[in-house]
Amino acid sequence: MTSPNCKTSLAGLALLLAATAANAQERDEDVLMAPFARCGALAEDAERLACFDAALAGLPQAQEAAAERSEAEIAAGFGLSSDQLPTTGPAASVDPATTIVRDEDGTLGLSAKVADVSVLPGRPMLILLENGQLWRRAGNSSSGLAPRAGLTATITPSRFGGHRMRLEGLTGFISVIRVR
Repeated sequence: MTSPNCKTSLAGLALLLAATAANAQERDEDVLMAPFARCGALAEDAERLACFDAALAGLPQAQEAAAERSEAEIAAGFGLSSDQLPTTGPAASVDPATTIVRDEDGTLGLSAKVADVSVLPGRPMLILLENGQLWRRAGNSSSGLAPRAGLTATITPSRFGGHRMRLEGLTGFISVIRVR
């Protein structure tokens, strides 16, 4: 049985995670909408219309810049620089042990083989990838997934912060946080 305080804490955590994801999206929307907001404040019709026309003409470049910022944030979460992201195609090799992939939705992910797994009593599972990255299992996930050396792990950003690790040949995912 879950205590009322625990339920309140879990609900608060869920709201915080949702707000974090929403803040990033709102920040991009604010940047995209700022030129239109300035136009709406103009009193003269001809000047306002010219302003809206200019804002609309600049929208594709602003959207592209917002997408690049998002991809740069994703790359940083994987410990990569923006220039290591694939510009075309579904995948690009960063080094012999790391591949950056795009799923059918265009979401960026990192793919690498599991080198080692550490499970100590009372401690979160640690997953070392062959590229040297260390990931920690997040939360009290009850997922039965058992990563082991040699499996290919694909890590994608979660919509609520953190990342999800999927393992080759297994169904489901593990919530993970990058340690290094």
